[in-house]
Amino acid sequence: MKITDLLENSKNSSGEGATVKNSLHTIIRVATHLDRSITNDEEFPEWMSEKIGSIKDQMVSVMDYEISDEELEEAPIDMTGDPNDPMIYGHAKANPMSLKGRIMQARAQLKDLAERAESNDLLVWQSICRDAKGGLFMGLEQNLEQIRHGIAELAAKRKKGGVQSRGINRNIG
Repeated sequence: MKITDLLENSKNSSGEGATVKNSLHTIIRVATHLDRSITNDEEFPEWMSEKIGSIKDQMVSVMDYEISDEELEEAPIDMTGDPNDPMIYGHAKANPMSLKGRIMQARAQLKDLAERAESNDLLVWQSICRDAKGGLFMGLEQNLEQIRHGIAELAAKRKKGGVQSRGINRNIG
């Protein structure tokens, strides 16, 4: 079924899914209008390019989250020299990073947020809110999902046994 069929069916539905589909219908309509009206040679203010880039990043993050479980099952981890640090992939084997790399990235995101959250300064909180709207939490959520996936895959390999299970932490899973 095409996305346009799904969006058409959403007109007769209620609930959160219908609301999301209605929003997607609006996004498609607006994007189509902009695509038709903008030429390749046209110049735009920087804020306009930044907003469109941000929207694209957010939509890709939502898509990655939505299909992550399905895609992750299709993208097993790749073992490296360290049995507890496999290579993990995003959807369609994109954005590869080691498990420890994902953990370091998530740790940095959490530390940054925790440090900023200690402040009572309204400008700091304004920046937190702006960053959250810009996908800060989606990026963290994606890293945490990739870490969860990597640990689950390692636990499955350990339970399966064999040469590849050697050295995998016995306490996970």
